[in-house]
Amino acid sequence: MMGMDAEVENLRAAVSRHFTVSQITVNPFAVTFRVTSDPTAFDGAFDALRKDLVPKNFIPSIVQEPSGYVIHVQRRPETKFRGNQVNVLLLLVTVGTAWVAGAVNWQVYANLPGPNMEAFGYGLVSFTVPLLAILGAHEMGHYVMAKRHGVRASLPFFIPSVPPLGTFGAFISMRDPIPNR
Repeated sequence: MMGMDAEVENLRAAVSRHFTVSQITVNPFAVTFRVTSDPTAFDGAFDALRKDLVPKNFIPSIVQEPSGYVIHVQRRPETKFRGNQVNVLLLLVTVGTAWVAGAVNWQVYANLPGPNMEAFGYGLVSFTVPLLAILGAHEMGHYVMAKRHGVRASLPFFIPSVPPLGTFGAFISMRDPIPNR
């Protein structure tokens, strides 16, 4: 295992390739660098630094303070991947609850006497599929952009609900800090 001094030196070298370092502070949780850079190239320099450090299991974050910019570099926490079984189960339950909600909504809309195949068919086509397609596309957009920017994220977790809603929505779990806004 690499010693602390060598690790700090490697981090200093990585940060110095992209920024001018004026001060380094080491604490048990992170190495902090006070930096300056050409303002027009700052975002690109930070993205390049992030691409250098993430494969080495370090996460840089940047903060603007009145005195300038500060980059904190910390170890990426180890996470245990639990698989996608919960995501799939919640999706299936949400499809079911949204389908029942669609059937109930269609039954009321069409003034039908009770739940029947027509209500379930039209509820599926007019409510369940459009709602979950929009929700799924939106959440997958977050997932794809997270992957594109090198941020670890889960697949969507759908949240089932009782009729007439069918779902409370969905979310993804970000497993890394967001690099910038």
